[in-house]
Amino acid sequence: MHIDKSDAIALEHYAASESCTIRTCYQDTIAAIEAVFDKDDVFYGIFEDLFTPETIAQLSAFLNVEARPDLAQQRVNTTVKHDKVHDELIAIVREIYKDTYAFCQQRFPQVNDVWRGLQTL
Repeated sequence: MHIDKSDAIALEHYAASESCTIRTCYQDTIAAIEAVFDKDDVFYGIFEDLFTPETIAQLSAFLNVEARPDLAQQRVNTTVKHDKVHDELIAIVREIYKDTYAFCQQRFPQVNDVWRGLQTL
């Protein structure tokens, strides 16, 4: 299935825009964090793992609070995904963010299991 050319162009422009990259170029964000904070004062996690009992336990220990994995059972403000993201759009974004993907694969190897399309980089 092919995507509409105007959709591909719009996505490419947005994905490369400062308003998008400032939120998604994790290598830049992490460098800024680590320039200010001691490594023992920072917790890194990926969203896809955030609500697992293991990550809840790790985050709770980091924050020095009681772990409550039972609270992750209730989803709030969830969105039902109806549309399939076209492979062509994934390829466009993957090219724009190839440095971010490479950084995250090295720094957070668990993304290889949950970030779609990384296997083809």
